[in-house]
Amino acid sequence: GEGEASVAVELRFVPSRLSKDPVYRGIFVDKIVQVVDPRTGQATGEPLQVVPYGSTVEITVQMTTADDLHSVTLVDFVPAGLEPIDKNLSENDERRVGDGRRWYYNPFSSPETRPEKVKWNSVGSLPAGTHSACYRAVAVTQGVFALSPAKAYSNDQPELMGLSWAGTLVVTEEQIPETEEAMNALLESKGVKQNSRLAMGKDCPEDCGLGEECNISIGKCEAPQVMVSLFRSVSGDKLDKIGEPRNIATGRKMSAPLVALTVGALLLAFVIIRIKYTTKGSKNSDMKDAEETNSLIELT
Repeated sequence: GEGEASVAVELRFVPSRLSKDPVYRGIFVDKIVQVVDPRTGQATGEPLQVVPYGSTVEITVQMTTADDLHSVTLVDFVPAGLEPIDKNLSENDERRVGDGRRWYYNPFSSPETRPEKVKWNSVGSLPAGTHSACYRAVAVTQGVFALSPAKAYSNDQPELMGLSWAGTLVVTEEQIPETEEAMNALLESKGVKQNSRLAMGKDCPEDCGLGEECNISIGKCEAPQVMVSLFRSVSGDKLDKIGEPRNIATGRKMSAPLVALTVGALLLAFVIIRIKYTTKGSKNSDMKDAEETNSLIELT
């Protein structure tokens, strides 16, 4: 028959390598794991990577958006060593949260709980800002398990999304170490490294120079990646092995401050030329209008 036909294609993929850092594509997502205090029933303490066997933990997923969104899906894959607890079986209503005097509506209050994942669909529109959702799980199996990233995406624009960091989760009967050194030793004995989300930042020994910033993961000053990318487009990809730009004419390395000054000078020159051209064009236009006015007066 005749008429208009439309086709929609949806692509779902699993990355071959999980990123230890968050992936930001319009939505920022973060996730932490905390142990639940059996005496108070509240999640307390610092974020965990090692969980006591048989304990109850609370996984909190937080997403931040700069724009108002209509419908958002939030999903978190549960580590294999944990068994999620279905919130819908509880008698508590978490759709309204507050301190008794002020209340606000939680758009992620009714999760869909499955053995392998927990999924939320926002109710109505989602205003710009930070929103969080959480669920609890019981550590039922000992071992080392992958801690997959939580994902948030807009249902109207799936390309508007974000992923949290990924890492590992250890469930063990051993005593949980209280010091960082002992914790690192336990993780090393399990054959894993500390999650990047839990790693403490390192201060740079001195103030960074012009065009540099402190990389807290290594404690050293270095040029921002955006500056290196900008110079890459200008210099025709003439970079050395460590990503430091070189002078095209001399072939020598250019330090980060020199790169910043060079780019700044180019931008300033462009702005000055633009202003002069605009001013000159405006003057020429005014002179032309004046000549036309004089001609009309003489004809009159």
